Amino acid sequence: MAFIFWFSAQPSRESSAMSGGITSFVLSVFLPQYPSWDAGTQQTIYEFVETVVRKSAHFSIYGLLGFLTMFSASRFLHRRPWQMGAAFVVSVLYAAGDEFHQLFVAGRSCEFRDVCIDASGALLGILLMRLILAASARIGARRRLLSQAAADSVRREHLQEK
Repeated sequence: MAFIFWFSAQPSRESSAMSGGITSFVLSVFLPQYPSWDAGTQQTIYEFVETVVRKSAHFSIYGLLGFLTMFSASRFLHRRPWQMGAAFVVSVLYAAGDEFHQLFVAGRSCEFRDVCIDASGALLGILLMRLILAASARIGARRRLLSQAAADSVRREHLQEK
């Protein structure tokens, strides 16, 4: 959460410089012919890619928040729906608070669209953690079952020897 807050506290100029560097890298890797295009086309493509980079960053960072929040909720709450609901509510409230915080940062704004993108990322992170937790529980149950079966087999052999 501190990491997200730090990114949000950056003034527009610093935030644009960071996303601009990533945008330039993406363009150089995926569109090596980009420098040879006319200025108007370059500007259009650059703005589109920069928007994708910025929104992907929102989605990804909140995906990580949802993932980690779901893990924490699974340790404190016993019912799965409560775990997922709590993780989602915490993530969305933080996203809304984060957008509100940007109102007080130079050159930044509060956008409902970003809260929706953040919530979508958080939901994906929550679902991924839920899948991991379910798989982990299944693996643990199989191991316990196999261990019990092995112990029963050893007991039977031991009783037959007597």
